Amino acid sequence: MVTLQKSMDAEALQELQKRSFGALLAKYLDYETNPAMESLEALRRKLAEPGREYYLIKEGESIAGFACIKQAENSLWVTPIGLLPEHQGRGLGKEAMRALEALYANASIWELMTIAEEPNLCRFYEKLGYSRTGKTSVVKPGMNLVHYSKHTCKSAKKSISKHERMKSNADL
Repeated sequence: MVTLQKSMDAEALQELQKRSFGALLAKYLDYETNPAMESLEALRRKLAEPGREYYLIKEGESIAGFACIKQAENSLWVTPIGLLPEHQGRGLGKEAMRALEALYANASIWELMTIAEEPNLCRFYEKLGYSRTGKTSVVKPGMNLVHYSKHTCKSAKKSISKHERMKSNADL
C-alpha cells in the first residue's frame, strides 16, 4: 500500500528526482527541463513557493518516489511525479496518483504534462482518466510534452447543477 508523506528536504528530493528521471535524461539528453537536472537552489525556491507541496511516495517504510502538487488558479498540477526504477511497473504509480487525488478531494480539475514520445507514460495517465487537451510544447527535436487534464465527478456535478439552474430559471 502506498502512503504519502510531506517533505521539505531539498537534498533528499533532488536525489529522488535524479534517480527517478535519470533514464529519461539519458534517452532524450534534455538538460534544460528534466527534473534530474534541477539545481538544489531551484528546488529550494520551489519548496518555498506558496501553493506547492512535495510528497514522498512510500511503500511501507521504503521510499518509492516523490510527487509535487502545484496549486494553479482553477486546478491542481502534478509537476513532477517520479518513481525510483526499482519501484516502477508494480502499480505504485497508480496508487500514488489515486492517493494524491484522494488527499486533494476538493480539486475538480487536475493537470499534468508528460513526454509525447513515451507511449507507456501516456497510456498510464489515460488509464487514470486523464485526457489530452490538444496542447503540446516542443522541448527539443524528438521530444515533445503533451498536456493532460482530468475533470473529476465533482466538476461534472457542478456543470450539471449550473445547467439545471439555467433551465429552471428559463422556465420561470
